[in-house]
Amino acid sequence: MPPTPEQWIRLLEGSHSEHDEDTLRRWLAEDAANPGIWADYQQLWQRYGAFAATHIQQNPPRTALAWQRLQQDMHTAAAPPPTARFARAVWAVAAAAVLLLALGGWWLWQQQQQQQTYLVVAADGIRQYTLPDGSIATLRPGSRLRYGRQFNHRHRILHLEGEAFFEVQRRENLPFVVQSPAGAVEVLGTSFLVEAGSHDSLLLSVFTGVTALYGVESPQQRTQVAAQQSAVRTAQGVAMRHFRAGRLAWKTGQLEHQAAPLGEVLSDLEHWHGVRIRIENDALLRCQVTIALQDERAEAALAAIAAIFDMKLEALGTDGFLLKGGRCK
Repeated sequence: MPPTPEQWIRLLEGSHSEHDEDTLRRWLAEDAANPGIWADYQQLWQRYGAFAATHIQQNPPRTALAWQRLQQDMHTAAAPPPTARFARAVWAVAAAAVLLLALGGWWLWQQQQQQQTYLVVAADGIRQYTLPDGSIATLRPGSRLRYGRQFNHRHRILHLEGEAFFEVQRRENLPFVVQSPAGAVEVLGTSFLVEAGSHDSLLLSVFTGVTALYGVESPQQRTQVAAQQSAVRTAQGVAMRHFRAGRLAWKTGQLEHQAAPLGEVLSDLEHWHGVRIRIENDALLRCQVTIALQDERAEAALAAIAAIFDMKLEALGTDGFLLKGGRCK
């Protein structure tokens, strides 16, 4: 099967995925005539840029037999008299030169516009950014978001490095896709947290709506993740995880747990403040705790926890803490 019209456009403009490339490779190997058709498409795109997009979308690749017949018809068509042919050739060359000069300037401008990329960076603090479709992305410090000029026109595809919370405007015919090296998330309209801090794992936490989690190289193999669910994708596949609203504490400034294991609370605090927390008595990690924190510094929050369990709090360097002793109550 040939690539879809949308895949053709992505392949020609350079915004394609590995899946698009695989589809193209399989199609090129299906028929000896297909590489020639692909070359014609590339030449058409190089000459006319976005003008070619309409033609490509309306004229899918011909079969080899139909392509051969078309070429034969072109070669065997009745030729005009030599004088008329010469005059037509002169006019054709002149007209083509003018057209190509005009199209050339337009094409260069269009290529620059299409290849323009927008980069959103959260350097020193949390950054909230409204995307062209009205969706809102809140980036954790140190995170980067990249999208192209065609966002909200031909697609809604973003590339994320780091961590961001998305509140997506619903568009039935234009899914919202967040890509990272470890996988991709696709939605129509919902709110969710994506943690793409490494090349080999992606953690998704869905707050509202339904999403699909998959690998960029295998978009047909999808795992549905609904509201109040979490899932992680690694090289081994997708695994469901316990949903933890506390993963979003860095954005909300609030952390609330009802009868939760102490280990989960400490893990959320580490993620919130970006610190290391060690505990001397591992058995305490299973103890239940109910606590509500709001905008507290890591040291103040840990001091409150230490008081609950009769532990002592010590600093470990500039970004770490140790909880010593203690008992369950």
